[in-house]
Amino acid sequence: MVASVSLSCAPAVSLKGDWNVVSAYGLGAAEELPLPYISFQDSGRVSGSTGVNLFSGGYKAKGQSLSFENIGMTRRGAAVGMDVENAIKKAFDSAFSYQAKGEELIIRDEDGKEVMILKKK
Repeated sequence: MVASVSLSCAPAVSLKGDWNVVSAYGLGAAEELPLPYISFQDSGRVSGSTGVNLFSGGYKAKGQSLSFENIGMTRRGAAVGMDVENAIKKAFDSAFSYQAKGEELIIRDEDGKEVMILKKK
């Protein structure tokens, strides 16, 4: 009789759907602005709001790896919220992997540092 061993990692969390941005590089949303969010579609497209501007582009997810590509954004300015927007843009550029932690999704850079925390809407 041959014994078989199955090695598996925890299944990747489905990114599909709408996620509120809890923080990006430790910065939370400005109270005066709408809550930033990200919407992931099965088609590999992503869209959402930084609280100031709207964005859209593409993403690639395989296993626990995650990257964003060709993110375009409207170009409104605001007296508040630009620091959070800049942190979100930086998180898009440095995203490398993601991990579920309870109801949250943690996006990390290549060094494993948390760059953005999302919570399912």
